[in-house]
Amino acid sequence: MMALHNHCFQKGEVYVQCQRRGYTRSYGAMKKMIKKLQLTEKKEKRTYPKSKWIKIPTTYPREKAQIDIKYIPQHCIGWDSKGIKYYQITAIDEFSRKRVYKVVDEKSVTHTAAFLDNLEEKFGFSIKTVQTDNGREFTNDPKVTTKKNDFRTKIRRKRH
Repeated sequence: MMALHNHCFQKGEVYVQCQRRGYTRSYGAMKKMIKKLQLTEKKEKRTYPKSKWIKIPTTYPREKAQIDIKYIPQHCIGWDSKGIKYYQITAIDEFSRKRVYKVVDEKSVTHTAAFLDNLEEKFGFSIKTVQTDNGREFTNDPKVTTKKNDFRTKIRRKRH
């Protein structure tokens, strides 16, 4: 069998050349033998630095809530949406795991800010910290617009 150390040969090409020289087994059998006989160069494994992030555990309810928004696939919606995309905004209290969600028809700062307005009422308690993934639905991109961010404004207003 030809050596595969030279990278100019692909396994398919090697298989065709072997067949011309009388090889009768399948392509899969050839690949298995190449691997077994270690005729190919091994790729150097990439190593990645370990994250130094440590989760800080919550110690009481309302200490921290996580908010995110996700697309709801059409087959999960129980009605004819007439082409309208729907999204689910979800907030979860990290300590109690209590969940509040709302279905909206647009992924926008306006909808997430309105959701935040009613969140404490629906949870039944005030929230100290809100964590998001900083997606566009939570932040206004200064490159795109000069408008103030409704979501951040509401969070600041609740702190004072």
